[in-house]
Amino acid sequence: MGDPCDPFVSLARDTMGHIAMALLTFAADNPGFRETLEPEEADAVQRLLDKRGTTATSPDRHDHLYRNYLGRSDPDDRELVVPSLVDELGLIGKREELLDRIAGMERAGIDEIVIQPVVDPEAEMAALADLMR
Repeated sequence: MGDPCDPFVSLARDTMGHIAMALLTFAADNPGFRETLEPEEADAVQRLLDKRGTTATSPDRHDHLYRNYLGRSDPDDRELVVPSLVDELGLIGKREELLDRIAGMERAGIDEIVIQPVVDPEAEMAALADLMR
């Protein structure tokens, strides 16, 4: 994904970080799923649990984990959005790269893309529509 200090990397994290945080939250709440993650991602799950002051088995974990779920990411959580999650969950890149990636997804049998805009929904949906023309 690149240098974390790069403004484009920060923009990517801010734009799709809520999706990555949703995955990390799900993994924090489901240890079996967490075991399927890459080590850097599993570490981010543990850091999320630590930041929220809870554990995967705590009876009140939902009160701590699901605050602002699928809302715009908290800047304090930006470091949890590790590069592999941006690459795996986001469609970020130049037009040609995105079109190639979407075509590859279609060839692999993926027939649906879920869009969850939160930063500027109208602009994000217009950009997607423009990309797909």
